[in-house]
Amino acid sequence: MPEISRKLSADTPFGVINFTHSVRKGLKRIYIRIDRDGSVVLRSAPLRGEDAEYIISQKAQWILAKQSEKQSEPDMDPLKYVAYLGKKYKTERIFNQKMPLGRIKLSFDGETAFFEYNPLAMTDDKLTDHLEKFYRDGVKTTVPQMVEKWVGITGLKPVKVTYRKTRSRWGSCSGRGNISLSIYLMKLSERAIEYVIVHELCHLKHHNHSEKFWSEVQRYMPDYAIIRNSLRRGI
Repeated sequence: MPEISRKLSADTPFGVINFTHSVRKGLKRIYIRIDRDGSVVLRSAPLRGEDAEYIISQKAQWILAKQSEKQSEPDMDPLKYVAYLGKKYKTERIFNQKMPLGRIKLSFDGETAFFEYNPLAMTDDKLTDHLEKFYRDGVKTTVPQMVEKWVGITGLKPVKVTYRKTRSRWGSCSGRGNISLSIYLMKLSERAIEYVIVHELCHLKHHNHSEKFWSEVQRYMPDYAIIRNSLRRGI
């Protein structure tokens, strides 16, 4: 027997909870699922409507807590939001059939990032590739000037600076004096980018995270701990 679904509402001590009751004959247990968007699904064998509502009412506090958790989870859709220079933009798409096939224009206005393109033969993968190119071009235009600035301030000069598509870390410093920076630095605020640069430059002098290393970082960036904690919480 296929599952049959119906929309119901339960009046609970915490307010009305809308949910979907998915019925399948033969189910021996009752399941409550909270989807990523916060929607509530009750799965069970056939029940009377009031019984389904009673179950949801009894679990209302747990449901609301789980919905709150879902809202705080990072969104895994890489195109729903665009982070740029410390600000998070909700995205909108503009279909322009006059644009050449494959061409994409990314622009920002207020709180929104706009992807404009000809929808023919366009895919989300191509949009994601364009966004990564946007970050790569941006980091190669913006960050070298910041590196030069902090090399002048600290007197610590790397042998070479490269820019890579790395998500696991913002930057790294090799024992040979080479610094690698992530193209995704363009998601961060300018101050946070400068912190990453200072952090890696200080590794040229101290190849560890000892007290001497952090003292060196603090010497040039007294507020480093605040920025470091913000990076740990994510963008």
